[in-house]
Amino acid sequence: MKISVSLPAVEFEFLDKCVDDGQYPSRSAVVLRALRLLRSADLGAMYADAFTEWDKSKEGIDWNAVDTETELA
Repeated sequence: MKISVSLPAVEFEFLDKCVDDGQYPSRSAVVLRALRLLRSADLGAMYADAFTEWDKSKEGIDWNAVDTETELA
């Protein structure tokens, strides 16, 4: 799928530098990497939200009541 994006000159130069340095095979590869990093950065917040939701749920409260320090013999 193709899209058209307008970038400031400094960002466009950065794309070309990444390609020219051999870090990425194309401008598209640089943009794809940036998008994937952005998505993964958002995952931390989503995991934190999910943990908070779990911790406040009945199951989470029950789980927190389990004594994990006691060893079974």
